[in-house]
Order: sequence, then C-alpha cells, then structure tokens
Amino acid sequence: MSTKQAPNFNLVFICLVTALASLVYVGTLLSVRSMLQDSIVDATQVANRSLIRSFANTVWKDIDGDSQALAQEDDKVRRFLVGTDVVKVCIMTMDGTVIYSTDSGDIGKVHASPDDIRRAVEGAPVAHLDHYDRLTTIDGAVENVDLVTSILPLPQMTGQGVMVAKVYADRREAMSQAGLRITRMAVIMAGFFFFAVLCLVFVVWQLDLARRLQETQLAEQNNDLVRLAAENDEARRQAEGAARAKSEFLATMSHEIRTPMNGILGMTELLIDTGLTPDRLRFAQTIRNSAESLLTILNDILDFSKLDAGKLEFERVPFDLTELLEGAVDVVSPRLRGRPVDLHYLVADGVEGVRLGDPGRLRQVVLNLVGNAAKFTENGAICVTIQAISDLRVRFEVTDTGVGIPQEAQANLFGMFAQADSSTSRRFGGTGLGLAICRRIVEGMEGEIGFSSAEGQGSTFWFEVDLPCDDQPRTESHAKPLAGMPVLVVDDLVLSGHVVEVTLARAGAVVTRVSTVSDALVWMRAANAPLERLVVVADQDMPLMGGMELLSMMRNDSNLAPVKVVVSVPGGDRELIEEALSRGASKVLAGPYRHDELVETVHQVAFNLSARQDPDLAVSSVPVPSEGRRMKLLVIEDNPVNQDVARGYLNAMGHDVDIAGDAGDGVAMVLRGDYDLIFMDLQLPDMDGIEATKLIREMSGKCTTIPIIAMTANVLAEDRERCAQAGMNGFVPKPVRRDALAAVLEEWRQRLSS
Repeated sequence: MSTKQAPNFNLVFICLVTALASLVYVGTLLSVRSMLQDSIVDATQVANRSLIRSFANTVWKDIDGDSQALAQEDDKVRRFLVGTDVVKVCIMTMDGTVIYSTDSGDIGKVHASPDDIRRAVEGAPVAHLDHYDRLTTIDGAVENVDLVTSILPLPQMTGQGVMVAKVYADRREAMSQAGLRITRMAVIMAGFFFFAVLCLVFVVWQLDLARRLQETQLAEQNNDLVRLAAENDEARRQAEGAARAKSEFLATMSHEIRTPMNGILGMTELLIDTGLTPDRLRFAQTIRNSAESLLTILNDILDFSKLDAGKLEFERVPFDLTELLEGAVDVVSPRLRGRPVDLHYLVADGVEGVRLGDPGRLRQVVLNLVGNAAKFTENGAICVTIQAISDLRVRFEVTDTGVGIPQEAQANLFGMFAQADSSTSRRFGGTGLGLAICRRIVEGMEGEIGFSSAEGQGSTFWFEVDLPCDDQPRTESHAKPLAGMPVLVVDDLVLSGHVVEVTLARAGAVVTRVSTVSDALVWMRAANAPLERLVVVADQDMPLMGGMELLSMMRNDSNLAPVKVVVSVPGGDRELIEEALSRGASKVLAGPYRHDELVETVHQVAFNLSARQDPDLAVSSVPVPSEGRRMKLLVIEDNPVNQDVARGYLNAMGHDVDIAGDAGDGVAMVLRGDYDLIFMDLQLPDMDGIEATKLIREMSGKCTTIPIIAMTANVLAEDRERCAQAGMNGFVPKPVRRDALAAVLEEWRQRLSS
C-alpha cells in the first residue's frame, strides 16, 4: 500500500516567498510610476498657471477679454506659445463650450465638464494626463499622444462673463525620462529581490540542514532517554527492593528489640511494685530509665526511616492542648526523679480548649523538646508554655535553665545526627535525630521551629503551627474551687513561680508571689488579713533557705504556726518528703505535678478535706476496675517473659488472665472459654496473629464480636492497617505501657458494661 508523500515544506515556503516578493516588486514599480506621473502633472499644472497668468496680462488684456477679437489675433497667440510645452489652447465658457481654440474645428464644441470648470474657478487644481488618438496642435496633427491638460480660470474683463482656458501641454520628454528612471529602478530592484530570494533560499537551506541535524540529535537523545528510562526503571525496581528490604529489616529489628525491651520494662515495673529498699528501688529505676532511653533511640530511628521514605502522614482530629502537655509531663517526670529540677507547663488564656490537628505528632515534638531539656538540665526549672500568635497560629515554647548550647554548635543543631557535643567524652547520649525529626514534623505541618540559647544560661526551643479551633460546642467547667482563698507562693525561679501563681489564680485564689524565705516572713508578719485562711506554697529547692527552713521558722513562731503550708519537693525525693512531713507540712507535692494536683492539694489543705498522708512516690498507683468487675482475659503470646509481664500487669489490675503459647492453642481456648477480651501477638509459631484473628472471626457466635487487641512489637503503620483489616479492634505496641494497657481495658470494660 503506497503512502501519500508529504509536500516539501521548504519548497512551498520558497515559492510563496518568491510570489510575495514578485507582488511587492510589481506593486512598487506601479506605485513609483504613478507617483512620477502625478508629480509631472502637478508640475505642469503649476507651469500652466504661470503661463495663463502671463497670457492674461498680455494677449488677453490687449483684447479686453473679447474672444472674437482673439480669433483675429490667432497668430499673436501662436507666437506667445512658441518655446513652451503648450501645443494647444482652448477658451471655454462656464458650460464647457469652446469659443476659441488654436484648432478652429473645436469652436462650439464642449471640451470640459461643468464640474471641472467649477472646481477650476474655485481655485482647485484641475489637471489630467490624457491619451489622444489624434489631435491638431499648433504644429500640426499628432497621433497616439499623451498630453497633460489643465483647466485654469481667466481674469474677468468688463462686460464679459467668467471664462476658463484649457491648456494642452506636451510632456513626452519628461515622461520618457521618468520611464528611464523607472526602468533603472526596476533593474536595481530586480537585482535586490533576486539577491534577497537567494539569501532566503540559503537561509532556508541552512535551517533545513539544522533541522535535519536536530532531528538526528533528537533521535539520538530519544534513544538515550529510552535507554536511561530503562536504566531508571531498573534502578527504581532495585530501589524499591532495597526500600522493602530496609522496611523489612527495620520491622524485624524493631520487633526483635521491642520483644526483650517489653520484658525489661515490664519486669522492672512489676519489681518496683513489690516494695524495695531505697537502694534496690534506685537500681530498678535506673534499669527502667535506661530501657526508656533505648526505646527512645529505637523510635527515633523508625521515625527517621519514615521521614526518609516520605511516608510521614498527618491527621486532623480534635484534641485538648492541656491534656497534651500533661501527658508529656507525665512521661518525662520519671526522668527527673531525684533531681532538683522543677518541671512546669502553662497554657495561656485564649488557647485553652479543643483544637484541630495531629496530637500524636505534636506530642512527639513536645516530648522530644522536653526530653532534651530534662537531659541537659541538672538543676533549676523547665517550663513548657503554649500561647496564641493569632486565631489560627499557636506557639509552643520549652524553656530550661540547663547547660545551654555553644555558639559553634548552633548552626547545625537541626541536622541529621547532629550533637551539641560530639566528642568522645560527651556526657549526654542520644542519636542526634530528635531535633531533625522535630523539624521535619513541624515543617510537614507548614509550621516553623527555632531556638535561642546561651552557653551556661539555658535554652528556649519553640515551634509554631496552625491549629484551628474546633467548632463543635463543648461544655466547659468554670468552677473556682479556691475562690477568694489567699495563697502565698514562695519560689525563687520566675518560670516556675509564675506558672504556680497563674494556675492558682485561675482556680479563684488571691495569689501573692515572693522569691525568698525572708520576703515570705516579712509579708506574713505585715499582712493585715487573718492568717488562719492563708495557704503557703513553698518550693524546697531555693538557694540558702528553702521551703523546709521556712516551715521550721513558721512552726517556731506562735503567730505563724497555724498557717497551712504545702511544700513542693522537686524530683519526689522520699527523704525530703518524710522530713517535710515531720516538720509539720500540711501537704507535700512531689514535682513534677499536674495543675489539678496543685489546685486539689491547696483545696484540701485550705478546707481540711482529708487527713495528711505520706505519699509513696516510689510506687505508682496501679489502676483497677472502678466498679470492681473482674474481666476474663486471654493473652496469646509465645514469649515466656512477655507472658509473665502481661499476667503481672493484668492480675495487678484485678483481672483473670489465661495464657496461650501459640495461635492454635489460643483459638481452641477461645472456643472453650467465655472471654471478655483477647490480647493477640502478631508473630506466633505455626500461625501468625493475623491468620488467627481471621479464623476466630469466621467462627459463629460470640467469636465474631469478641474484642481482639493486637499486643505486638510490630509498630509500623502497615502493621496497624493489617490488624484492622483482619478484624482486630485495637492496637497496643510493645513495650507495653501499664497506663496504655489500663486505658484500653477501661474503654472496653465500659463498652461491655453498656
């Protein structure tokens, strides 16, 4: 089958340009010819006007404008015209009738239109280039001649009407010279256009060569691109394979590390609950803190992997800012136990309430910044504040009185694996990934992060993100439990003292704050109000004299002895707590503490609502079912250590627990037993937790609805999705947190009870 050949674009283009050039060439010649003819006609008109003016002053004046007399003076007229270009003259009336002519045969004929005569009389130029086949001139008859004719008015004489003269001028010589000029110009223009066309052909030829060369190069580049695309596709497959291998490696390593970590942390918590001697308690707490540090490093590595793979996602859910900060304080508080460091938080007015954002990622950033502050602060205070920059923008600040950051280390502080002190003798551990991850998270929320620091004076880390208010109506408590209650706050640190003052003032108290024990004594002795209602909140960790010394002075002063005193002990030092109570403290607050603890403690002291108790800070309270309902639980876990941890946690919470060592036994126990809830590990011998869950869901009866909670060291987002798709109802990551486990149980206890 023959294909129709496409026309040669270059040839078509050259033909079109040549035709256009020819049209321009011919049009230019015609225009120039017309212009030359018009210029000759105009020049002849001017010359004839002068001639007629001279004629009027001589011949026409001598005969007093009498045309009949002019006929008798024909020789005189002919002599007047000798030496001029005029070959014929006619004198006409206003209607164009010839009354005199050098050719007597014209008399009585009409040789001009009334319009031309009228225009001539009005002074307008009337001249034409006319062709005559035959014409009788003063020199005889001529044929095929082109003459310039002009119509010009004659002066009006006495007794005569208006007359005009038609003058015939022979300008053939001028026309011939104009023709020669046009011919020369035509030859020059023809050469120019020919040269231009040749240049155009050359340019088009060069462009065609360039086009062909470019097509060849493009074809080569296209081949290269195809080759590169194939190589890139192969590289992409290799990269995806490497990414999968990396993810699988991280998932495996995370699982293998978290499994023994769960045993270490869980057994340590259970060991602490047994009631230890102070030394053994300190050893157990050291084990727990070390394991927490290792877990933090592991989480940083996993987060770094997600950031590197671009898999970090953000959610938008309602959450409470105060609860977020309190949760962060609860996590960091154990790290400060036994250290003279106050940890306080404050949510400014106008920011309190429910906001929309990603509380998990925000909590991660806050925890990292507060954790760093706790790591680098050996004494003093750490304060976390939240304030509104605008209706949408919220600013978080973490200020500490720690070691500060050297100037030379500040430039790269947010870089990967960056450390303020990277020497082999550095005192503080860590991967150097925390701040880099914080920056990525904040920037992912379209926010900003930064810091200010001076070595030896502490640091302030801040970040700003957009957190719009939740429009859903919510009930808020405006109770003022300390309404009108006078409170004296004694704290030398501005940060912590301000937070305590604001917290109590929001609860309705009338707060006065001083910075030293001496100032507190002076204020109380000078106070006009009765001191029986006064409550003093004194910090123990102050220079020279602290809360304990203030307490002793007050109890030895008969006027100040009745005043109720709450002593704040940073780090929850048990010996200091016991000493404060022995000296007569009404209550002891073990820092760090929540705001509601502070308000509740002051409220109890002020109104004598509860007896003074010796808080046991070495052992955290173990949550139990609030209504006393014992739940029957099944834990499917193959690791013996993790079995013991789960059994210890759940039994301590007041529940009955059965253990299955593999998925097969677990499914069989589900069929035989009447369990309220199942905790399922994912990596099990023979059959994994996902398959076991699917098998349970396929059974009839209660098996289709029994709550199944994944309790696993597989903590990636893909693992959570797999659990949800298999029919699981929740997810508890390992190492298992006792409070997280208690929260899950409480949630399902309430659901099952309803």
